[in-house]
Amino acid sequence: MAVGCPYNHIQAGWDWKAQDSACSWTCGGKSQSPINVPARTNGQLDRRLRANTQFGIAKNLTVLNLGHAVQVEFDPPVGNKAAVAICDNSIYGLYKLRNPNRECRKLTYAAVEPLQFHFHATSEHLLSGRSTQLELHIVTKVVNRTGFALPAECQGEKPCLAVFGVLYDLNVDTAATVGDARIQRIIDALPQECEEAGRTCKNAMPGVLDLSELLPGGKSWAKHQMKAEPKYNTYSGSLTTPPCTEGVMWHVFSEVKATLSYFQAVKLQTALSTVMEGGHEAANRLNNRWVLPLNGRNVFGA
Repeated sequence: MAVGCPYNHIQAGWDWKAQDSACSWTCGGKSQSPINVPARTNGQLDRRLRANTQFGIAKNLTVLNLGHAVQVEFDPPVGNKAAVAICDNSIYGLYKLRNPNRECRKLTYAAVEPLQFHFHATSEHLLSGRSTQLELHIVTKVVNRTGFALPAECQGEKPCLAVFGVLYDLNVDTAATVGDARIQRIIDALPQECEEAGRTCKNAMPGVLDLSELLPGGKSWAKHQMKAEPKYNTYSGSLTTPPCTEGVMWHVFSEVKATLSYFQAVKLQTALSTVMEGGHEAANRLNNRWVLPLNGRNVFGA
């Protein structure tokens, strides 16, 4: 991000594209995220084209309040086996095909490593026009691992990213106090009394976390993959915050992971407005970007 290019979510991202030239952003691009995932996709991918989401065990967890998001970081996960399908040695290959099941001439797999996960409220992606209370993004990058492909776009210094979006609903009973236990662990570890948002506004989160348990179905599907793999929708999009870099391989799960209590939702939202950003009172509370046009892009179910 260029120096002197702060941003916030007051206009849900509609104002970012005006700063593209000054800030070297691509927020006005034609392949932006999030999107409204249509009820009728461009097709259903065969199981061989599905991503492997065995993300492994995260240790040395840290919760950060960045002002624009609550983020959890960790060491490279132990036992990570995650990978995404790649057609014709390109991160765009699968998404450019009309029927990848038949037209993917050279199928390989690129290994990915989870870097962090963070939250958006309300959800950024819509499912057939439906929004949810919260969306969790597990951000992974393509890594060079023996036995896996390294797509052409990923062989320079610029990282290739695959993001996995998980949705959470809100309990309409405002008196309910029990929500999702994993989300509560993060809330309990939120950094307190930070004057300024950023990478120094952080706190250690006790214990370890099986990252695959953040997905719908938890660990149960990993042991019985033929029966209960969680369904997702995949397309080629962008980061949902500046610089809005395109070429991100998106995987948005269609099953809601869990229901948050009212108190959990409030805690996560208000955390963003308890800090300063650049010496000014934080402007974020809701931190979702508005949905962007598909512009002819393919969206596949898996």
